[in-house]
Amino acid sequence: MFGCIFLVTALAAPRLVLLFVWILTNFVENAYGSILVPILGFFFMPLTTLVYALAAPGGPGTLGWVLVATAVTLDIMAYTGAYGTRRRFWVRIPEYDET
Repeated sequence: MFGCIFLVTALAAPRLVLLFVWILTNFVENAYGSILVPILGFFFMPLTTLVYALAAPGGPGTLGWVLVATAVTLDIMAYTGAYGTRRRFWVRIPEYDET
């Protein structure tokens, strides 16, 4: 039950879940050597950073790498989907010839 709630929350708000995982566990410190990569991941690719932090402590096996690749795809889709939605709602005003 808790795993399903965690998964849905992670997909809806990955930055919030990454922050909680960072504060409450040591997964992020174990997965990354420095603090710079998780901070950049928090701002640019939060779902990928979260999934790698959860998959890396035991050594990401085949399933771990598949999950990381899926997270990269979902992060990229989130950015491109937001851009497509933003461009769709722009109102274009035709140029009027005032001659």
